[in-house]
Amino acid sequence: GLVFGEYNITGLNNDQTAYVRKVLGMEDAGAYTFEEFRSEYYKLLADGDIIGGFPDVKYDRDKELFSLEMGMKSRPSFRLLLGGNISSTALNQASLALEYKRIGRSSNRYNIYGRFSAFHSSLGAGGRNDFFIGKPFYAEYGFSSNFFNYFRSNYGYLKKGSSN
Repeated sequence: GLVFGEYNITGLNNDQTAYVRKVLGMEDAGAYTFEEFRSEYYKLLADGDIIGGFPDVKYDRDKELFSLEMGMKSRPSFRLLLGGNISSTALNQASLALEYKRIGRSSNRYNIYGRFSAFHSSLGAGGRNDFFIGKPFYAEYGFSSNFFNYFRSNYGYLKKGSSN
């Protein structure tokens, strides 16, 4: 099969290129087979943070190896997410989130969100950092604060008042 000896990545900055090389396992590989490349390449593109087309393959007769050229781009880093539920009952709710992704030598994702209703509201923030040191691993963290208002809403049968 095809064995690659050179890898050229264009369209990304130096940190992003280092990240792609780590994810694809190209830093340690001397010669890389097509089957190894294909499996890792699809994993990289599946996350959606990096966009890549069909790689260009060229043969070097002197080295008797193929070179692999990949044109890639990183996707936009901000996302605004809106959602909610409109109901004929008192269970109406809305949600709002902002997510920021950054690809450098590692993949970093940060978010803040809020969910709002008459009965329950919450605010939160969190993040995830993917590292590729030897084996890939990640650290995920978050914080949320919840607020319940049992008496302001028409939810359920709870009423504010005096006991008899």
